[in-house]
Order: sequence, then C-alpha cells, then structure tokens
Amino acid sequence: MPKKHFSGLRTLAMLVLIIGAAKTVAYAQTFTVLNNFDPTNNGPWFAEYPDIITQGQDGNLYFTTEDGGNSQFSDGGIFQMTPAGTLTLLASFGGSQFSNRPRNPSGLTLGMDGNFYGTTIEGGSGVLTDFGTVFQVTPAGVITFLYNFSGGADGGFPYAPPIQASDGNFYGTTGGNGGLPNAGTIYQLTPNGVFTTLYQFDNSGTGGDFPSAPLVQGTDGSLYGTTEAGGTFAGGVVFKISLGGQLTVLHNFNPAHEGWKPYAPLVQGVDGNFYGTTFQGGNPNNGTIYKISPTGTVKVVRTLKAGDGSGPQAGLTLASDGLFYAAAVLGPGMPNYGTIFRIKSSGLGFLVLHDFDNNHGSQPHVTLTQHTSGVFFGDTVYGGNLNISSCMPAGSGCGVFYSLDEGIRPFAGLLSGFGPVGSTVAILGQGFTGTNKVAFAGASAPCTVISDTYLTTTVPALAKTGYVTVKRPSGPLKSSRKFVVTP
Repeated sequence: MPKKHFSGLRTLAMLVLIIGAAKTVAYAQTFTVLNNFDPTNNGPWFAEYPDIITQGQDGNLYFTTEDGGNSQFSDGGIFQMTPAGTLTLLASFGGSQFSNRPRNPSGLTLGMDGNFYGTTIEGGSGVLTDFGTVFQVTPAGVITFLYNFSGGADGGFPYAPPIQASDGNFYGTTGGNGGLPNAGTIYQLTPNGVFTTLYQFDNSGTGGDFPSAPLVQGTDGSLYGTTEAGGTFAGGVVFKISLGGQLTVLHNFNPAHEGWKPYAPLVQGVDGNFYGTTFQGGNPNNGTIYKISPTGTVKVVRTLKAGDGSGPQAGLTLASDGLFYAAAVLGPGMPNYGTIFRIKSSGLGFLVLHDFDNNHGSQPHVTLTQHTSGVFFGDTVYGGNLNISSCMPAGSGCGVFYSLDEGIRPFAGLLSGFGPVGSTVAILGQGFTGTNKVAFAGASAPCTVISDTYLTTTVPALAKTGYVTVKRPSGPLKSSRKFVVTP
C-alpha cells in the first residue's frame, strides 16, 4: 500500500491551491504563524493526517511530519516546538535510498515515562520489511525501534501512533496489510516490546476496513475507534474493543444519512458520549459532526454548510471551556484553503474562528492540540512560504505551524481521566515548582513535582469523581475535565 493514503484529496488540494485567490482572514488577531515549514533547511514538510501533536513534560510541543527533516534523507522528521515558536529538529528518518529504513512517521503520543511513542508508516529497522514500525523517542531525540511489522497477521502500514492505556500497555492499529484479507489490525505492545495481535479486520461487509485513526480509551476502560471504509454500507464503522481483544461494531456509517469516511479519531465528551467527524456526507456532501453513545446510538450534531468549511479529516478537540474545536481541510467556497471552527456538543453555537488564506497556511489535516496554557496549536499541509521550489506543486508552500489564542485560561491537563484509588495520575501544566498537594473531589494527596510543567500524584482513598486542583504557590490550577474514580 502506498504511503499517501489520501492521494485523491492531495490531488484536489493541489488543484485548488493553483486556482485559488487570496481570501480575507478572520480573527487574525488570535492566529499566529509560528513557523513556515522549509525542508531545504532541515525543516518539516507535509503534515498530513494524522500526525498527532502532543505536549511534553517540559511544556514544549512535539510532532512529526511525513516528509522533511534532514534534507539528506527527507522522509520525515521528529520536531520540538516551543510555545513561543522556536523549532528544533530532533531526529530524521532515512529515505528510500537506504532500502527499508523506517520512514514517514505519523504523530506522537506521550507515555507515562516521559518519552514519546509513534509509528512509521513504511520501512523497517534492520530487517527486510517495508510495512512500518513502532518506536520510542526521548525528548532529546534518541529513537528506539520497538517493533517491525511484517505485513502478515500482525498487519502493516500503521497510520497512527499507539496510545498508552490504563494497564500501561500500548494499543494501536494498522491500516493496510494484515487481517483477512489485508483489512488492518488492532495490536497491543507492552513496554518491554512484547507484541500481540488483538484483532484482524476481515473485510466481511460488517466489521469495517482500514482503521487509520488513533484509538481512544473511554472511561469504561474499553478502546474506541473508527475505520475509514467497510461496514454494511461501505462507509466505515465505529467500534469498541476490550483490552483483551473482544471487538464490537457499534455503528455502520450510511453515506445517505450521517456521512461516511470517518477518518478522524473520536473524543469522549463530558456527557460520556463520543464525538467525531466524517470527511464526506450530509448535504451538500461537506461532511458531518456526529456523536455516538458507548452502546452505539448515533446522532448527527451538525451537517457542515457551505460557509463552515468542508472535508474534516481532523478530529474534534474538547477544550477546557467545554466546547469542541476542529479544522476543516477545504472551504469555505473557493479558494478552499480550510477553516478552524468551534461548536457546542448540542450542535448549537457553531462559529468559524479562522479562514486560512494560503500565505498563512492551508489544508489543515491535523487535530488541534490545546496546550495547558489554553492556547491551541496545529499545522497545515500547504501554504506559508510560497517561494520554496521543492514544495509541490510550485507555489503551494510546505505548510506552517500555528497557534490560535481564544483567551482561554490555563488549566491542569490530566494524562488519564480515570483510575482507581491508589493509581498514579500524571498532570501537565505550569508553575508547579514548590507545589506539594493536589486536591481531588473529597480528598487531597501529596505530589511529586518532576518539573515546573509536570507532576505526578496518587488517587487518595477518599477521592470521588470530580475536578482535580493543583495547589500551586501562585494559586490553584483546576483540571479541564473531571477525573473519574473507578472501582
């Protein structure tokens, strides 16, 4: 399977970039381009879906792009970006001239050990394989390859990084080879590198094909995800799977009703339902925003209209203000550079916050990340510096890394939103130096400050489900969501 899973969209994007005209920027006072990608200077290039951006223990942002990096290799890199906009190349992946070297990374997730975990869509490490890898990378850029996919029962072409679940193991998907016949897999990888195939998608017409979005763990402990194709109507499915490998299809997307091609990852709302986007569907086929209960009841929250933007590949981000924020790849109208919008869980209050204009980025594929400062960060596939000749097509730009400040207050970010009494809770934020106590609903617990932006604590015996407050010397910092105390 080729690495560019969305080649049709890429072609469309190239066409609209060529014929597009300048467009007025909305809310420009809150939108800042932090970096214009430049692969000729060892910079990023092609921040295609999913390429997850994550906040590290040090408060900086870490991300990958499928191309760029060391200009000698140019098959993807791992980067650090400070919130102020200083970009550092941490590691590069070898290109095809080095045979089956790992290449084309697809995002990072933060582990409890402070390292990041990700996948390369193609290549292998020291073996004759070309089906992708799982790797660990330190904040300093030291890479350890944990697993090489064979393209057999284990799968191949992992388009999304794994997540670390409550049991400490990592769980992810492959979007190509593997399964019966070659419809993708779900896998488990222990921190010690023991690999298990949990589920093989079988292309049976009901089970879904080609999972490409990262998984999410619900407060019930199950993992939830989507496939971009397959199912009863060939429009993709939503599934849940236990940590032991028992999979249940919750919903088959019907293009005539709630949309299809759910490329985006799910996010669990404060109401316990999961929310996501479809790339197409609705009227006039611009895509939809939907919610689905843990038992499979689906409701379309909004059908994207002409002025909203269209073709969302990015997932929804549940922000600390209780609203969902997301990006649409195209629109509104021509020249189709994309938008950023927000919406309530009810579907009310929809508002376009930013229209991309190519000079400041275009075609945002990647789900927004909200930093614990309250500011959003994201990147784009195209736009920015339009004079770099290596960016194709000519004049398209190589993309940008941007911030969007909506005036939301800082908050404490919980790496996991649930756990039993006695479990470890990791918290991101700022101003933690000198902190010695964290308050759960009903009880307080001592904490260990790892850095000014990261600490850990333990769920105390009398804790109840509710918000968590870090008792900082400079003042309390409240979590953006409730912590659920499980049995």
